[in-house]
Amino acid sequence: MNRLLLIVLPFLISDRCPAEAPYAARTFGPLSGKRQLQQDGQHLYCLTKAGQLRIFSKAALRAGMKEIKPPPKPVGALKLNGVPETLEWTGPKTLCIGTGNHLALVDVSQPANPKLITEHQIAKREIEGASEVRAKGKFLYVAARIQGLLRFDVSDPKRLVPAGAIKLRGFSYGVDLKDGTAAVATGIGIAFVDVSGKELILKSAVDTVRNTEMVRYSGSHLISCSKHYTTVWSLKDPGQPEELSEVSTMDPFYFTHLCAMHVTRDHIFVGGGEGGLYLYDWRAPKSPRLIVQYSFWGTKKRLTPEKKMGYVKALGLARNDKEARKFITERENNYIIGMGMAVDGAYVYFVDWHDKLWGLEVELSPSPTARCVVRPE
Repeated sequence: MNRLLLIVLPFLISDRCPAEAPYAARTFGPLSGKRQLQQDGQHLYCLTKAGQLRIFSKAALRAGMKEIKPPPKPVGALKLNGVPETLEWTGPKTLCIGTGNHLALVDVSQPANPKLITEHQIAKREIEGASEVRAKGKFLYVAARIQGLLRFDVSDPKRLVPAGAIKLRGFSYGVDLKDGTAAVATGIGIAFVDVSGKELILKSAVDTVRNTEMVRYSGSHLISCSKHYTTVWSLKDPGQPEELSEVSTMDPFYFTHLCAMHVTRDHIFVGGGEGGLYLYDWRAPKSPRLIVQYSFWGTKKRLTPEKKMGYVKALGLARNDKEARKFITERENNYIIGMGMAVDGAYVYFVDWHDKLWGLEVELSPSPTARCVVRPE
């Protein structure tokens, strides 16, 4: 028992920082937190665990992609306090970046020289800080962990004005907006909050059974992600969402904690951990199909398909090579832990655990596939 306490207590203590600490020392996501990406027509905006915003030229990223190439140098960078984890546009050239206990507004009108406009403290402890930010109209919504959902008026690009808050059951990881309703991933489920008035009002909540961390609206549906599951919900009755389907990224070879999601009318992109990119065709919402899986899994000692099949059989997941081969898809043997993802047409960009940038080119037809086009040296 004493040994167990010695192992558990440091972890519990590390999830809090002293009330007087001005900036968070670490984040709550997988390993050291997700590090989301953002983009506009010309640039890709990346966050690093070293507390930096890096800006890359899309034209430079796409140049010469017939062969695998290293990423170009950033065109600009800005050092921030805390640990940047989430970012969102609050104006044509203004990014709001969640850095743990603070929200930072950054002017990126000159990508080579991004400038900090202001910082706004939203928490004294990291367990109360920002996990995701999403903008809608003149408001910014913050999934603020044990604080629940916070709202700020960002009509003045130079400051954030508190405009409402609601405490929710669970731990607010993610948020998305549609038609005056915020869907909040609370770990224990999804909370639906009416944000159309001056007060934020809880409309309903659903227990997802999974540890839900991300949510995205798409038409009359909502897509949610937990650590290893992606779920499609029907919002025919918005107060009582109906689960239509669920797909899993559980894999005997990968650490697949999902930390990024992008949804289009036809496809769901999810990514994170060693599982890399999972791309689903969800035109039939009750039966999404995995059409591309590009994994960044690997070790210094390359595992052959034969050794992988032997491992699957040893786990009791298959009785013979034919059954085991279903677990072994063709993939490059790169080693990366994906922490953030951005989808730009046919290109999918990842930032890894070491803050390095990767790029994939996805072909959806006639035969869906993905290939690595940007790889760190």
